[in-house]
Amino acid sequence: MKTKSRPWLRLVLLCCVLLVLTVFGLNRIRIRNPWVQEYLPGTGNIKGHVDAADYLERSSAFAIGADKNGYAVFKHPYRALNALSRQYRGILWKIRLQNLLPRLDYGNFRLYQRGTNHPAWAATEAEQADTNFLLRFFDIYENSFK
Repeated sequence: MKTKSRPWLRLVLLCCVLLVLTVFGLNRIRIRNPWVQEYLPGTGNIKGHVDAADYLERSSAFAIGADKNGYAVFKHPYRALNALSRQYRGILWKIRLQNLLPRLDYGNFRLYQRGTNHPAWAATEAEQADTNFLLRFFDIYENSFK
């Protein structure tokens, strides 16, 4: 038995595949300021005074370099955000619930940055140190995508 060729069906399937690839491709935002030099405050064109050792003590994924303009950026921003999501799951969950945010990912970290800065954010005294770290983390993370 011979089946009819359905060119419109192939076109619909092709459009669906392209749509899925586009959606997943847009989920990753492009790193605009990759690290190109070591971050050593007081040398060359390095700006700011980020304690890179503090970040490295927390996780090797938080390794800091400097972009071409001397600003602190994460050497591997996607890996850094994944490590942050694992290590600070509890406080991120609390920020998410209190501000009704979607799950933290590469495209919406600014929502969490604002949520942590929001006056309604009620961090306990024990969470204050983690909150301060999150704010510093997001400032450096943002540098990679400006």
